[in-house]
Amino acid sequence: MPVAASAAEQGSSSGSAFFTGIEIDDQESHRIDLGMALESSRGTGFDLLGSRSAAGAASLDVSSTYAFGQLTQDFGRFGLGAGVRHVRDEIS
Repeated sequence: MPVAASAAEQGSSSGSAFFTGIEIDDQESHRIDLGMALESSRGTGFDLLGSRSAAGAASLDVSSTYAFGQLTQDFGRFGLGAGVRHVRDEIS
């Protein structure tokens, strides 16, 4: 039976949110998530997210790392953004 803690968010009037989450399973697996989203009053936003997960079996171990960063600008009728993503999977 998996045990999970759902994302816990904390916001403020400045337009920011921070969240975390953790999941632990009885099958030798776990996952941890972290992230933040910031937005200024002028419409500039910054997002940073990441997660790490691992699972094990008798003859196979798998781990995965995910990271994402994004910068956005809201111009009213349209927005513009750029981001980068990194994914690394390891099997042993």
